[in-house]
Amino acid sequence: MSTVGNSCLAPGDALAPILSTLTALVVAAEAQAPSSPAGTAFRRAIRRKGEDLAQAGGGEALNAALAFVRDRAPDRADEREALLSAAWAGLAGWRL
Repeated sequence: MSTVGNSCLAPGDALAPILSTLTALVVAAEAQAPSSPAGTAFRRAIRRKGEDLAQAGGGEALNAALAFVRDRAPDRADEREALLSAAWAGLAGWRL
């Protein structure tokens, strides 16, 4: 499994495809107005990836994904956390 501290993926990590897709969705969502059709679609897809993560590894997987996405763009880390927090609100195991 991904390590939360440095967000490194072990070779063959089962979460790697989800994290890769999640990161791409976050980047795409950042370029859209939240209420636009595209922004709404990206945020819904981010929610679905959160559901996948929660099912795969619960809160630990969600927190690892948050750290992974934050680490990919430290200058946008807080904005990315806010985006994920809003999209994942109410998911089982989500800390916020």
